Amino acid sequence: MKKKRSFIKKLFLLIFLFGAAYAVLSLPVFNIDEIVVTGNEKIPDERIKKIINENRGKTLYTFSGAAARRELKQDPYIADARFTRTFPDKLTVAVTERVVSGYVRYMNGEYIYIDGEGTVLEVASEFTERLPVVVGLVFDAFSLGMPILPDNSSAFEALVELQYLFNKYDLEQEIIRVDLSDEDNVRLFVYNIDVDFGGISNADEKTRALKEIIYSIPDYETVNGFLDMNNVYKNELARFRRLT
Repeated sequence: MKKKRSFIKKLFLLIFLFGAAYAVLSLPVFNIDEIVVTGNEKIPDERIKKIINENRGKTLYTFSGAAARRELKQDPYIADARFTRTFPDKLTVAVTERVVSGYVRYMNGEYIYIDGEGTVLEVASEFTERLPVVVGLVFDAFSLGMPILPDNSSAFEALVELQYLFNKYDLEQEIIRVDLSDEDNVRLFVYNIDVDFGGISNADEKTRALKEIIYSIPDYETVNGFLDMNNVYKNELARFRRLT
């Protein structure tokens, strides 16, 4: 009986302490007064702060970071958000954004902006950054914030690997077009140079060789040509042919 009374007393004391702590942390002095946003380039501070401001009535310590994160991540460009509280009223939001890696040509002359994992970021009638335009993916529908799921899934896997390699070897702004109509016979276009890339076996080695070969052509940005990359992985010299 004594043990039961002792347990009840401890329980009431714990509830009291918790309530007191909550009451203190809910005082107006802890209301969020300053919001600092970091890591964002595409999404304006104002849009992020607007979502946070919906919780401005709450204090720094009762602010729901999980709820704000979920709402922020509804924007396809926001991959994640982390919050740091600084006593007594400062909230720092560290945003991780998705970055456009290319464009998938869609119907009616529109372009689907995708990141390096094939996630759909937006759809627009034009693009301004010089990044690869992808053709050859077969799909009927897509959703913002989700990866494209084409019928030819192996072509999508090839795209993700190629985008990673273009970024690794700093070729994203040199590759104008990627044709994945046949993933075993990928075609790349470096300006007006038609590159027969072949399959994606040994794609890392072939992409590295592609960069070396392209930069060895003094006028690669203006020349019309054809480049055979099929045999590079066999340590054979790639064949480049100028076209009139």
